[in-house]
Amino acid sequence: MNIKRNEAIIYLILKYIEQEEEPEFREIGTSKKAFYAALEEIHKADWATNITFKRGGLLNRIKMAVVTGSRLTQSGRYFITDFERKVASEDSHHNI
Repeated sequence: MNIKRNEAIIYLILKYIEQEEEPEFREIGTSKKAFYAALEEIHKADWATNITFKRGGLLNRIKMAVVTGSRLTQSGRYFITDFERKVASEDSHHNI
């Protein structure tokens, strides 16, 4: 399968945001570190609005992420569509 795990995590987070729900790493089935990394990538790529981070410690690591009130951007919608198309394409190749 060509789909990377971090792409799947990003997709799941974006789907929660699309449904106006707050994603949590336990519900998605990933580690807190991978969850925060995906949220940071979503924020940097501008796939969703209103994501804020609270950082601390010597390495300035993310201690908490707030997604309340976040909305998808157009590019976030494109990410979802592209991901779903990729999954459907891979599924159809396995059925041949």
